Amino acid sequence: MATSAVQTSAKPVYEDVDVAIVMESTYPFLKGGVSAVVHDIVTHNPDLTYGIIHITWDSDSPMTDLYGMPSNVRWVRTVFLSMEEHRQDFLAVSVKDLGMTALQREELSHRLFDALYALSENGEVNALWELIDEGLNERSRRYPLWALLGSREFMQTLQERMPQLNLSLANSFWTLRNFFSLAFAVLGETMPRASVYHAHTTGYASLLGAAAARDHDTSFLLTEHNLYVRDTVNTLLDRNMALSITADDYRTFDVTADQRAWMAWWTEMGRFCYPSARLITYLYPSAITEAARLGSDIHKSVVVPNGMVIAEFDDKYRARQQALEKLKQDSAGHTWRLVYIARVVPIKGLLDLLSSMEILRDRGYPNLHLDVLGPTEHVPEYYEACLAKIDALGLNDKVTIHGTVNVREMLDQFDLLVLPSYNEGLNPSSSSKPWPPVSQPSGPTWEASLNRSPMTSSPRTDAP
Repeated sequence: MATSAVQTSAKPVYEDVDVAIVMESTYPFLKGGVSAVVHDIVTHNPDLTYGIIHITWDSDSPMTDLYGMPSNVRWVRTVFLSMEEHRQDFLAVSVKDLGMTALQREELSHRLFDALYALSENGEVNALWELIDEGLNERSRRYPLWALLGSREFMQTLQERMPQLNLSLANSFWTLRNFFSLAFAVLGETMPRASVYHAHTTGYASLLGAAAARDHDTSFLLTEHNLYVRDTVNTLLDRNMALSITADDYRTFDVTADQRAWMAWWTEMGRFCYPSARLITYLYPSAITEAARLGSDIHKSVVVPNGMVIAEFDDKYRARQQALEKLKQDSAGHTWRLVYIARVVPIKGLLDLLSSMEILRDRGYPNLHLDVLGPTEHVPEYYEACLAKIDALGLNDKVTIHGTVNVREMLDQFDLLVLPSYNEGLNPSSSSKPWPPVSQPSGPTWEASLNRSPMTSSPRTDAP
């Protein structure tokens, strides 16, 4: 397997693969639910060859393979978003590199704004793709589109065509430079060829996957484990993570000009990429309708819940059954073990669960203990907030944070799985082995979920 980062020296050669999985800051360098699903896809389809395109911020991001790439993964290709990683290519160009007269630069500026409005007002994508082909795609570009940002004609056109930004000219320049640099980072280099590009989120992964499939005339598949636009916007605005977002919210919300610009960037990026997907998969039906309000095509959308191979848990299930029999005979003095299995990040809701632990203790249930299993390094400030809350609530003897562990080896030790996540497409029956199901704040209803077959017996990850 060849592993590579963006380099200024001779570019490495990548083998053509059946599937290029496009990830944003997850597999194979960070542990988590999405990473686990992707690893299952790769390992349970040994007849297919894979490449991994990992998008992350910069070269200081985690870069250690935590899963051990199987032999059918031919390469891992890293793409950095930070402008600092692309200074030589992005900042080296100037207006003269466009090779255009002032009138031509003005015409190009209007073409760009026409394309942006065609997308935002009518959902039309062709004009923007044409500009990407002409000015960003490494194999087809005739001029460096991003150099237009430094021209007087562009800034004058910006003031005329987009006054609703409500930013000063200087702030408009810096905001748009951020957007141009991100677009260049994702679209400015040719990706290795794959028959299918499978992005596991909208945002930059979807943009790269859609562009690579277009460049190589192959197919783009999108899986939305969660709704990227909803999660990023709610994080930006410090809103409850369960609140929905629509494609029009960036126009109507009472937010700062900078927040509005970023809301528009994320929202319209999703609307731009959705039409390129041959198929879009979601974990539960309501996610399809919510995504439709963000511009997704409901006719291309299907539900493919996460699944697992039941037989892999048989030993732990038997051990748990034995433990339950002992509890039936004598439960006096038993400390009930609750377990949280997830990343320690805001959307998973551990801070809320700690408040629940305090309530249970204060209401006379002292024989409870919570074990937290999952990575703690993804959002360090949130992890620190959890530690501080444990200390402030006096729960040090009630909560144990283990960090990243081999979860499967520990499953028989716990009595109850607790999932406080704000947004989780988990079929509640999935927790029935070895524990009883526990609900989550959003996602499919219990009635609908429990009327389905509980899990798939197929080794693939397409549950019923």
